Amino acid sequence: MGLFDRWMESLDYEFEILKSCSRYQSPFSSCTKCLDSCEINAIVLKDGKPVIQSDQCTECGDCIAECPVQAVEGFYPKRHIIEHHVFIAEEKPPSVKEMLGYYQTGVTSVYFHNKELSEEWKRFLNEINSKLAQLNEEALVIQFEIQKQDEKMTRREIFSFWKKGAASTVRQMAPAKWRFNHQNLELAHYFREYQFKEIELDESKCTLCKACEMLCRKNCFHFSETELTITAQTCTGCMLCADICQEKAIIITDNIQRASTRIHHLYQRECSSCHAAFTSASHVEEECVRCKKMKQYGSFLR
Repeated sequence: MGLFDRWMESLDYEFEILKSCSRYQSPFSSCTKCLDSCEINAIVLKDGKPVIQSDQCTECGDCIAECPVQAVEGFYPKRHIIEHHVFIAEEKPPSVKEMLGYYQTGVTSVYFHNKELSEEWKRFLNEINSKLAQLNEEALVIQFEIQKQDEKMTRREIFSFWKKGAASTVRQMAPAKWRFNHQNLELAHYFREYQFKEIELDESKCTLCKACEMLCRKNCFHFSETELTITAQTCTGCMLCADICQEKAIIITDNIQRASTRIHHLYQRECSSCHAAFTSASHVEEECVRCKKMKQYGSFLR
């Protein structure tokens, strides 16, 4: 390792929750992915927003991998890479999301020193191979012998690994990019023909308030005068759309499938109570939102 590389390794840094976190976007957000991933409880909620306690954080990187909106900034852990194989020195396996990202960059095998795999590794391999099967990909190959000496990837190299194909190494070394590029953990970039989430809309409950479209950073929702288009390919499961929907008309579930677009037609209706024209996602809706709310909450809405 050269002098510059050693200097890069010695840089002091702290993990940080960015304002792109869904809890910073709306007080209705219920996301706790980073908190749930932290085994030592180094992440706490302050005024409803997650904060990393740097004096307790071990910089394991679990929160980076689990954040659905890539809002945790910091360096990702070192990995040992052997050409197109990955060697994990630690007993703990990487996250499924991380491994899927590695898989799409050419890492298709896992090397173990010991043939007795831990239960944690067995569960991990079963889970990731199940997902690879759903993605029509080959299962990870398990190896217990290697031919070439392994090459340890530094934090700087792991960054370049995820940024494979970048135009300029010099530009990557700019100060603004010393931190791990957390955006590259977004699986939609690697599996463009698939979606990992399914977005369902209850047309009978939707009031066409468009809050989902306004707050979704992945542009999964698009309203026109005649249609509501839902594209789940870019959905990462932050659940913000479902959290902010006061009518509970949106349901997000884990479901790997071929990417598709759902089109919900919008209908021009006449309210049976006030006789005003209104637009509805349901072709059988008889009352406008205002009249329905007045009946639900009483005359104080008049």
